[in-house]
Amino acid sequence: MGTGKTSLVLRFVKGQFSEYQESTIGAAFFTQVLSLNEATVKFDIWDTAGQERYHSLIYASIIQQFLSMKLHIGQL
Repeated sequence: MGTGKTSLVLRFVKGQFSEYQESTIGAAFFTQVLSLNEATVKFDIWDTAGQERYHSLIYASIIQQFLSMKLHIGQL
């Protein structure tokens, strides 16, 4: 039995909830964009079933987001 990570992500991104969500196999990627206090926030969410082999995706994503933010700040 899982902890409900996929259910939380699907509710946040798609507004859907399933009481009987199947266990995640592999990895899935979701994006959600929200406007908060006159700013736009983009969430990139990896749903990896908690498996060790997907942990490297986290680091690659963090590096990419850091580089994007660095470029954005440089343009201000």
